[in-house]
Amino acid sequence: AAFIRKTFPDLPARSDEDWLAIARSTYREAPGRGLVHDWDNAIVNRFGDALDKPATFWPLFGALRRVPVLAVRGAKSKILSAETFRKMGEYMPAMTSVEVEDCGHPPALNEANVLEAIDAHLARA
Repeated sequence: AAFIRKTFPDLPARSDEDWLAIARSTYREAPGRGLVHDWDNAIVNRFGDALDKPATFWPLFGALRRVPVLAVRGAKSKILSAETFRKMGEYMPAMTSVEVEDCGHPPALNEANVLEAIDAHLARA
């Protein structure tokens, strides 16, 4: 938990218990190997590959225009900039946008404003 807190200080954790919960959902014990990531590392590797090539995701994002979209951004995100988030809203005016203050990427989705937005989004859908 201390390693994650130091390495990713903008994660949505407010207490020691929150940091421990993030650690438990990030790592698992592997016999003879200690703690290992509890996700498919190949997913992360794809991001590294993408850094070498320009990519345009707007056409893929635009394909969502036919479905109700709720976008959630952590205000301190280093992955989804405020400018891109704003452009997403311009590109898809029907999209509902919610920002979580004092949080990086990803938000926990249990913040009060996010839960309200999710409830409203599901009620409309």
